[in-house]
Order: sequence, then structure tokens, then C-alpha cells
Amino acid sequence: MGSAESDFLAAGVRLFPDAHAAVEQFRRLLRDRVEAVLRGFETDAWTVPAGAEFKSSKGGTDGLWCGAYGRVQLSRPQLANAVLDVGLWWNSSSIRAHPTVFCAYFDDGPSDLLKKLRVVDGNGVEELRVGATTHAIAPPSANGNLDDDLRRVIAALASAVRACPTT
Repeated sequence: MGSAESDFLAAGVRLFPDAHAAVEQFRRLLRDRVEAVLRGFETDAWTVPAGAEFKSSKGGTDGLWCGAYGRVQLSRPQLANAVLDVGLWWNSSSIRAHPTVFCAYFDDGPSDLLKKLRVVDGNGVEELRVGATTHAIAPPSANGNLDDDLRRVIAALASAVRACPTT
């Protein structure tokens, strides 16, 4: 093992607990922010049921994911339940143009609706299909306003739900 690796590991022994605590705090704060934006977002595409709980979501299979997910009730098909996941996605192999994107997608819901969703947006939000899942993705805006970036991808997904054919 080289000197640089030894120095890195020695620093990790001292700093890992603090670094881990910082990551966990980031996840909690992002979950809280996503939940606040979702609860405050007015749309006729879905409702957040009273008492619905939002939980942290994370992943590392295709890049890094950090966000929040919770159950919503879609307006179409009539009163169908779905799970909406919203967050940040870093270094996905599916996204070549941006190392970091804000993302919103349905993790669960009526399969016929989810297969037909098409994200069309003139506000810098793009559609990314991974398997049968449609993601609304957008790079961070120049102003760095987290709430605005979250609202952009949520609004694009809501618009896709409203425009989706029900038959």
C-alpha cells in the first residue's frame, strides 16, 4: 500500500464518523425539503393523502440517489394509488449530459398509466425512460434554488399525468 493510501485511510479512521453523520443529516434535510415541496405543490394530477408519510430514499445501483418517497392518489385513472419518488441523482450511467440531476418518477402505480407517461416540458426538464419507468429529470438551475428545481421536475411529471391518455 502506497503512502497516499495509508494517509487517506489514517484520515478516514479519524473523520469517517463525522463524514457519515454529515451524509445522514443531508439525507434527512433533503427528505424534509422534498416533503415540504410536495405537500405545498398544488396540482390536479394527484393528492397527498392526509397522514401520508414520506420516507428517505437512497440508492447506489446506477449512480447515487438521495430523495424522498411517499404515496399519492392519482386523479387518473380515477383515484389510483401510486408511489412518487423525488430527489437528486448523481453520476447515472443513463444520463450522460449532466453529472447531477433533479428527478421525479413513480416507483409504483397503475402500470398502464406508467407505461404511457410522456414528459414534455419547455423549462429544461427532460424525459428519461429506464425500463418501464419514466423519469422527469433536470440539471440544477443556475440560481441554485433547491425548491424551484424540485418544483420544476414535479410540475413536469404532474403535467405528464394530466396529459396521459386513460384508455
